[in-house]
Amino acid sequence: METEMERKLRAALEAGDSEELQRLCGEVGSNIQLDVGGFDKQEYPFEELRMPLAHHVACKPVSSSCLELLIDRFGTGCLTYGNDRDETPVHLAAQHQDESWMKLIKEKGGRGCLRIANKDGKTVAHFAAMNRKSNSCLKWLVKELGSDCLTVPDKSGYTAVHLAAKHQSIESLEWIKRQIGTDCFRLKGGFWKSTAFHFAAEKSDNSMLKWLVKELGSDCLTVPDKSGYTAVHLAAKHQSIESLEWIKRQIGTDCFRLKGDYDITAFHFAAEKSDNSNLKWLVKELGSDCLTVPDKDGDTAVHLAAQHQGIESLEWIKRQIGTDCFRLKGDDDRTAFHFAAQKSDNSNLKWLVKELGSDCLTVPDEYGYTAVHLAAQHQGIESLEWIKRQIGTDCFRLKGLLDRTAFHFAAKKSDNSNLKWLVKELGSDCLTVPDEDGDTAVHFAALHQGIESLEWIKRQIGTDCFRLKTKSDRTAFHFAAKKSDNSNLKWLVKELGSDCLTVPDKYGNTAVHSAAQHQGIESLEWIKRQIGTDCFRLKTKSDRTAFHFAAKKSDNSNLKWLVKELSSDCLTVPDSLGETAVHLAAKHQSIESLEWIKRQIGTDCFRLKARFLKRTAFHFAAVKSDNSNLKWLVKELGSDCLTVPDKDGDTAVHWAAEWQPVGSLQFIFDQIGAEMLSLKNNKGETPADLVDIGRWCTDKSAKRAWISSTQRRLEASRPPAGSSAPTAASAGAAAPRLRPRARRSVQLPGPTPVGLPEETRAKKQLDPSFTDWDFILQDNNKKQLIGRGGFGKVYKALTDRNQTVAVKVLPLSGTGQSGKLQRAVEMEKRGVEILKRLSHPNILQFLKFEQKSDGLYIFTELVSGHSLFELMQRQNKPFKESGVRDFSRQICSGLNFLHCQPEGAILHRDVNSKNVMLSNEGVIKLIDFGLAKEIGKSSGLSTDIGPKGTTYFMAPELFDTEVHSLPYSAKTDMWAFGCTVYELTAMQPPDGDRPSESISIRRFRKQNMPRIADGFSAGLKDFYLRCVDYDPRKRADTAELLRHSFLSASS
Repeated sequence: METEMERKLRAALEAGDSEELQRLCGEVGSNIQLDVGGFDKQEYPFEELRMPLAHHVACKPVSSSCLELLIDRFGTGCLTYGNDRDETPVHLAAQHQDESWMKLIKEKGGRGCLRIANKDGKTVAHFAAMNRKSNSCLKWLVKELGSDCLTVPDKSGYTAVHLAAKHQSIESLEWIKRQIGTDCFRLKGGFWKSTAFHFAAEKSDNSMLKWLVKELGSDCLTVPDKSGYTAVHLAAKHQSIESLEWIKRQIGTDCFRLKGDYDITAFHFAAEKSDNSNLKWLVKELGSDCLTVPDKDGDTAVHLAAQHQGIESLEWIKRQIGTDCFRLKGDDDRTAFHFAAQKSDNSNLKWLVKELGSDCLTVPDEYGYTAVHLAAQHQGIESLEWIKRQIGTDCFRLKGLLDRTAFHFAAKKSDNSNLKWLVKELGSDCLTVPDEDGDTAVHFAALHQGIESLEWIKRQIGTDCFRLKTKSDRTAFHFAAKKSDNSNLKWLVKELGSDCLTVPDKYGNTAVHSAAQHQGIESLEWIKRQIGTDCFRLKTKSDRTAFHFAAKKSDNSNLKWLVKELSSDCLTVPDSLGETAVHLAAKHQSIESLEWIKRQIGTDCFRLKARFLKRTAFHFAAVKSDNSNLKWLVKELGSDCLTVPDKDGDTAVHWAAEWQPVGSLQFIFDQIGAEMLSLKNNKGETPADLVDIGRWCTDKSAKRAWISSTQRRLEASRPPAGSSAPTAASAGAAAPRLRPRARRSVQLPGPTPVGLPEETRAKKQLDPSFTDWDFILQDNNKKQLIGRGGFGKVYKALTDRNQTVAVKVLPLSGTGQSGKLQRAVEMEKRGVEILKRLSHPNILQFLKFEQKSDGLYIFTELVSGHSLFELMQRQNKPFKESGVRDFSRQICSGLNFLHCQPEGAILHRDVNSKNVMLSNEGVIKLIDFGLAKEIGKSSGLSTDIGPKGTTYFMAPELFDTEVHSLPYSAKTDMWAFGCTVYELTAMQPPDGDRPSESISIRRFRKQNMPRIADGFSAGLKDFYLRCVDYDPRKRADTAELLRHSFLSASS
């Protein structure tokens, strides 16, 4: 309840009444927290902000004497106290006031106050550069602190120069130029490598952009950031037609077709502008075709306009290209209906229904979600009432992916108005309808909504619902602990008791663990008051404590607090993989955190190797998107740390090549020279090989170019054959220094060959040395087609050795997927080279390949029979257990042979019933090695970028987005083999009745695998379960399975 003093202070602040505010500041008892409105919507989109009084004073157009009075009464501590965004009154005064406030702050708080940075690394100078009223604070700070403060980067890499280009005027840029020249405007900042040009293009008028072009040339308009976006792209969204006309005069209209990442053009950016003026201009200049140019995901300007613009824009689009464009499917099969349903008002959705009919409301996207689902999350009650009038209320029960309904979506809306309406219409039962994961509207409301919502849910269905467990045993407590503030968690404890803080989910995670990562110190202090500090030592099933979770928080405030409470020993407590808070902080936190860890426990902790994968803090720092932590570690510990191998032989150089920008490669080269390019992991991969594997890195082309350029320079610097190498004196300092380093050989774990049959040592029956051959023709004189696989067809052929063989033909022309085809051709050729030297009765015998102008011809033994999949389809029933046993024994024998090759395991990577042939003699053959991969010395097949194989048969580790490279191993083959065993008993793979797109989610979340049906033996069921253990380390290998009781039982 607001007190009288709070009400008066609020009124004076909102009115900017300096006289009344100064009087009240002399009477108030403390620097109290207040909810105050009246802020500039451009800077603060929220209606009110809750901050201490001194913070509000620093933001409002009032006299600095009000702040002076608060400092005199409550001390200088009120100047350096951070709000919930870690902004101090010093920062806010620099952003909103003039230099007189800065002078006052220096006088009262000292010069040190002017150097305070917030948790994002923004200094007082950064905030002064965002002052849209005046640059006097920025000028004064430069006079006091020196011009260097203009180019100090925040944690995102942005400087005061970047921010001034967006928020201030030409006069400010002219002044910056006089201080430090124009090169500062070319500085690339942050993860996205944006320059002052990009920031200037986000300003609503183009005055700054014009000035920069005048100073630096029109080339700056097309300088791409890390995502490939230029000032042209950004101006199309943020500026006006006048700006586009001016850009056209500078560099023509082709620039508007430039594609950034995901093929996004200026058309797409213009369609995100709230009015359609720029989109109309682009269509006038470039034609209406630009409206339906898809980006890489399939989204067009039409889709985006449906979400960001108004009815007038949709009417205009209709006049240009008709209404069919509104049915075009984009990313995830979403249409304009889906995009319109994400607009906060429903005007566009109503218009689309009027034009195209109410059926469009229930058109599902790829995941089964409709405009109804999305409107429940993004729009208001009026929209739900209107949908009800169109198609009734049953639509709100429609289930999408994971069985989620409109109730679940409404519970993810920040306010609970839609959820209340749905309960009124459909009953309170909808609050506890579980999705496929067991999540209900109650769970989502605990994460996304406020106390008022929880109070209302309690009145509807009581408090027991907050104890409901999902399939992962998570309750509302776990969800509330992931909310950035702890208001819901406090309410739940008040209602249900403090025991709820330590209720573990399926993985042993509690609300305490989550709060340590997602909430702040105030939350940890409160938890301590409830249940003491021992809770912070609680271990999850992977032995992670609150220390580990706090180390994944981007700032180290919680980690510092835990060390203060529990001692610095907690920094080196290992989890089940041997990873500590030190390892995780090196990946998720900043240099400031590493400096602090060093002060606590020294630098040796950064050399600690995690027990399982033998990775150090260097490896973790190399996975961070920027290389700041890696640079710091090298400065502290020396460049040797860059070449320390982990269990897989990967070094920090390998990880940096995959995850970090091109500047990181140059930094590493400066440290260790050309050695970096020749480092090899256990698969024989160099850092250059890892560049293309980085699935989330957008700097690939720049890194490839840097590597090529560096290799050319190194080649050119080598002396010609027969000449003497130059001396150091004659070569100069620029010559790269090669530093030989001893490399450890790490033996990959693998199964031991078991029970290899005598036939493997028999002489080959087929002669691969034939030089001539012909297709075997059918009665109609056509080639006898016996199968299709991958990119080619398989035919019968007769060789000049009078032997019949199979020949797989991969055409090299006449396809629209030449790049994809060529990769397949190279893969097949290398595969044949590996596989043709193998001989085993259960492995298809590869003979040779021939490459001709029209195609690649691969010759193998001819197997007369059918695939197990085909046999099940023809019989319309699964196999009996005796057949499953016989087939499994032979498949396992073949896989054992592949996995136990002396030069390293060979992986099949596509084991399923379609790739297992049963010959007329009853012999199993593993076929289709188009995806074969050798791990070891001689493999060239380890450069694939994405997961291969059939989704239903893929091991869960292949879906893990936190794994840095796809962990193919013999154990991934074993998972696929287990799924094949299940398939032979059920005519479909595990979860084969579910959509394929849901499989990755189920496997990633480690949801229980379906069991083999009753009627099959316990031995078979156990055999299958040993293959599909989610932990690859515990999953059976071929040696274990060949000894399993199921295979040794009599048929």
